Amino acid sequence: ADALSPGFDARADALLTLCCASRELLLGSRIGLELDALRLRGARQVGALTIGEVVGDGASMMRLHNKCVALAAWPEERDR
Repeated sequence: ADALSPGFDARADALLTLCCASRELLLGSRIGLELDALRLRGARQVGALTIGEVVGDGASMMRLHNKCVALAAWPEERDR
């Protein structure tokens, strides 16, 4: 989690990791090092290699970004 943005809240029960498949081609055998750096201690992690990520702000055309990683974290459940 040290490689993540300083504003990223590393307290999570679960982490979804979507990694562009072209990153595997770019990094080769080093892809495992990147995925290890994205792990959060104690969090369950699932993910997939994707074919780019589609993004948009609702005001302009949709864009396809290649070679990026998207993370979604679910916070710890507190006192039910």
